[in-house]
Amino acid sequence: MTIRYILRKPQYPVIADIDGKVIAGLSGTNLINELNEIDSFNKDTYDVIDSTGEVWLFSPIQLVISPLSFKKDRTKKELIILVNSRTNKSESERPYSVKSISAKRYETVFNELRAQRDAHVFMRFYEIVRGLIIYKLTADGDYPKCPLHLKAMTHALDFYRIRLKAVFGNSEKKF
Repeated sequence: MTIRYILRKPQYPVIADIDGKVIAGLSGTNLINELNEIDSFNKDTYDVIDSTGEVWLFSPIQLVISPLSFKKDRTKKELIILVNSRTNKSESERPYSVKSISAKRYETVFNELRAQRDAHVFMRFYEIVRGLIIYKLTADGDYPKCPLHLKAMTHALDFYRIRLKAVFGNSEKKF
């Protein structure tokens, strides 16, 4: 499956609001992968916002993205409210602040919101890997039989810890 475009392509990355769930796509292929995780579509068309703030029309039935939308471009505040009010966020995720957004460019706000959403995915994977390591070390007295297994899992955990710190910066989260 591939996404088709009418007239022209949006400026990737894009953010789409699908029945309250906000998904992000770095490319058409990445957007298809995100859409495959959605169980069902309740409407015929949805709004897609590209990195310039332009609102596009997405049809999940035909897998078509079109600039033929009657909605005006989204403002920074509208974009922040959309992402903060989504249904597919974790309880531990802090909302993006709407204070002092006039000092930030639209692209900066857009990329920070996308990074915040991507960090949630990294956080889930990090906790799965961390739980696996702890489970294996506590459940099996003789695990790991090969120290290289533990070393490989520790390297994977360190990689995701570094990525999370890069996204969250100097936050209060402990990794």
